[in-house]
Amino acid sequence: MDGEIQSEGMRADPRYGCAGDAEIVVPGRGLRYAGKIGDLSLRGCFIEVGCRLERGTCVEVWMNARGQPLRVAANLMVQKNSGVGLKFLGVPARKEEQIKSLIAELAEEAAARKAAEAECAAGCEVGDGLGEADSEIHLVETLKQGLEEQLLESEVGAEDEASEGNLWQRWTRRLEAWLNR
Repeated sequence: MDGEIQSEGMRADPRYGCAGDAEIVVPGRGLRYAGKIGDLSLRGCFIEVGCRLERGTCVEVWMNARGQPLRVAANLMVQKNSGVGLKFLGVPARKEEQIKSLIAELAEEAAARKAAEAECAAGCEVGDGLGEADSEIHLVETLKQGLEEQLLESEVGAEDEASEGNLWQRWTRRLEAWLNR
């Protein structure tokens, strides 16, 4: 689900699937619940966790999304069997910028994955005999081809090896995100 937009009718901000570890801490009560980030938006998140807290409970959320640690105050808005929906409270400007940066990266990956899936769907007619594994191999080849074309277009020289490595890392993350969905 990493990188996938979660649309639920009246949301003010889109939510993006975001893999990462999380911990919900109830201040003053000594309660800690370990879980996984399900999705993230500018104003909140969903944490996949097994805890039973009441709606309106104020908590601290400690997250590590893509190596970026983040600690914010939140209010529990939704309790489900699969986890809890939280609304961030009083996010300082520096942390808000960190969240915006992470969301921009997730949005970019979601768009790239959607484009790759559309290209794959266009190239893989229904009934063409490709199984799921073959389809994934086709996607990998499509992503590699796109990377090679992008590298050729940018005329990466020896002095730009760092840029080439960063580009390869972005494509690798996109591929991993798609394969882990």
